[in-house]
Amino acid sequence: MASLRLEKNFSLLLGKEIAKCSSAMDVNNLFSSSTFVRFIEIVTKLVLEHHYLHISNIPFFPRREVLEAIAGLFGTFRYPVENTRIRVDCTHDGCSIEDLPLHNDDAILDVMPMFGILQVEQECPLNMPTNGIVLVDELVNYLELHNTELLRKLLTNKVPMLASKTTKVIENNEVVFKKEGGEHLVKKSILFQEEGVYKSRFSLGRIKYYYFKNNLEQPKDEKNMIAEFMEIANRLRKSLYIKQNDILIYNNQRTLHDRSECGIEVGMDGKIKSRSFYIAFAN
Repeated sequence: MASLRLEKNFSLLLGKEIAKCSSAMDVNNLFSSSTFVRFIEIVTKLVLEHHYLHISNIPFFPRREVLEAIAGLFGTFRYPVENTRIRVDCTHDGCSIEDLPLHNDDAILDVMPMFGILQVEQECPLNMPTNGIVLVDELVNYLELHNTELLRKLLTNKVPMLASKTTKVIENNEVVFKKEGGEHLVKKSILFQEEGVYKSRFSLGRIKYYYFKNNLEQPKDEKNMIAEFMEIANRLRKSLYIKQNDILIYNNQRTLHDRSECGIEVGMDGKIKSRSFYIAFAN
């Protein structure tokens, strides 16, 4: 497990530095402080080496610009920072109460995000949903040893993925997906090589939507390939519990990730309490 825990005094010192951030200019000053620079140096090294990192005992980042700036360390920041909570009236996968199977974020896009940075704002009040990580390198290594035929299929067989075209906008401090009209279709292999490394592009929900929308039956060979792929990937899954304030940074192209199901608590006043988090992406 690629994990980093801040020692108590270091966490308190970093918290004081972060508390000073009341403007975008203060965020720039934060990234020039010796305390934060040392923290970022260690984080960057570990993420680039292991392709994911779970950071615990860290203060909460109260300003979106901090996550934006961290995302910018790994590439070009893209999209607004998303504030997502588990909802009853969910309009996209990230806020669903149901479990999210292994996938790559925005697998439908021609250019997928390279990195995702997630910080939990509030934990689930009912259970302890876990986030899972599967390293593509470990998956490929396993297949090279135990199932070269499945590896060949995953690298060569193209599968369809379909999604409605949407735009992300911020409303009431939360990201809302606005439909643009029309749909986006890609046909790509689940595994591929780029610049000498193995990567993945996979979303089971987008694949199922393609066949549902077109009233088609998924070919049995494709269905079996995906089922076998997911069975092996789940065996290699690393399970993480991301507590309040914890951060998970992951390479979206060199790992697959998932989340187990969440719960929702309803108060006498009708207010809903559920897991919420912020997430930023970078190319």
